[in-house]
Amino acid sequence: MELSHKGVVLVGISAGTMVLGPDIRIVDHFTPDFNQVGMSNLDALHLNEMIIFPHYGREDKFPDEKSHEERIRQFEANHQCEVHRLADHEAICIHGNTVSKIVRDRTFHLG
Repeated sequence: MELSHKGVVLVGISAGTMVLGPDIRIVDHFTPDFNQVGMSNLDALHLNEMIIFPHYGREDKFPDEKSHEERIRQFEANHQCEVHRLADHEAICIHGNTVSKIVRDRTFHLG
């Protein structure tokens, strides 16, 4: 957080958005086979409180008989949390206490 006070911009793309949050449990939920080293500590950098699922709607990513939405809702219920869904043309901007969702050329303030 010290860097943000100095005006440094941090960018997370794809999985990078996930590691800026509190943990990567959702990765384990969607792709447990990715954890080939048996990590039990799934803490992330915790630079923000948001759990983000990138590539939302791209069913070619993380294919399963259940949809992304069904699996995310199951994760939210199991972990009592909210997952922010980001499609490939979307981004989250956190500036101080302001959180905005950017969809191409539009910005929406969240919470």
